Amino acid sequence: MSAEHDLDFETRALAALEMVPGAYGLSHQSAVTWCGGIAPDTPDIHLAVPHRLRCELPGIRVHRYRTAPLLWTRRGVRVTAPAQTFTDLGATTDLVDLVVAGDSLVRRTSVTPSELAAFARQAHSNGVGRARQASEFVRADVDSAQESRSRMLIVLAGLPEPTVNLRFYTAEGALLRRMDMGYKAIKVAVEYDGRQHIERKANWGADIGRREYFEGLGWRFIILIASDIWTIPGRTVRRVHDILGERGAKLGPVHDDWRLHFPDRGGFDVESA
Repeated sequence: MSAEHDLDFETRALAALEMVPGAYGLSHQSAVTWCGGIAPDTPDIHLAVPHRLRCELPGIRVHRYRTAPLLWTRRGVRVTAPAQTFTDLGATTDLVDLVVAGDSLVRRTSVTPSELAAFARQAHSNGVGRARQASEFVRADVDSAQESRSRMLIVLAGLPEPTVNLRFYTAEGALLRRMDMGYKAIKVAVEYDGRQHIERKANWGADIGRREYFEGLGWRFIILIASDIWTIPGRTVRRVHDILGERGAKLGPVHDDWRLHFPDRGGFDVESA
C-alpha cells in the first residue's frame, strides 16, 4: 500500500481485504463509500475485524468488534450493513456529517430512516448517543450532501424544517415538477445551487424555467450556494427566518446550535440583524 495515494478507492479497499483475511468486511467511512454514499474524508481503508485481530499495516485502519457486526454483501464485497455503519460512525463523526452520511445511505441503499433510528436505539457502542440524535434528522429522497447541510443549518437554528423532495403531480397522477425542499403551506422553496461550470447551462436553463413556473403560482425561492453554508451561515439563517416570517410562518427565537457546526466567517450577528 506504499503507493496508495495513486490508487483509486475500490482498488485500495479490495487490497485491504486481501491483506487482512480475517476481517469481517469494510466498515465506517469505507462501507459508506462502497455503498455509494457520502462519508467524511479519510486517507485509510476502514475494516471491521474480530476483537483479537491486530493490524498495523499502513493505509488500513481496523475497528475491533467483540461480536460480529451486522454485515451486507454489496457488489460482491462484505461491508457492515447501513444501520450498523451509521451507528458506528457516531463515535467519530460530527452531527451534520453523520446526517449527510445517513441521508446518502438511505438514498443509495434499501435502508430507511426508521431502520437507522431503530438500530441506533438498541445499540450500545461508543458514539451511540450521537447516532441516535442524528437518526432523528435523516430523511429519504435527499439528492446531495449540500442539501442535507442546508436543511441542518435551518433546523439547528430552530426554524421549521422544510419538507424534502417536494413533488407536484398532474390531475392524472403524472409527476409534473419537483423541488429540493420547501414549505408547501406558505409557498416557500429552498434550493441549493451547486452549479459551477458552463457545461451545465442546459440544466441551468431548465431550472430557471421550473422556478419561473412556480413563481407564477406565488412561490418564493431561497437559492443557496456554497458560501451561504460555508462562509456566511448566519446571514443565511437570518434570510430564511425573515422570508418565512414574511410568509406567515410561526417562528420562535433563533437558536445558536447551528454555530457548533457551521463556523461563520462573515462576522454577522444573527440576533442583532
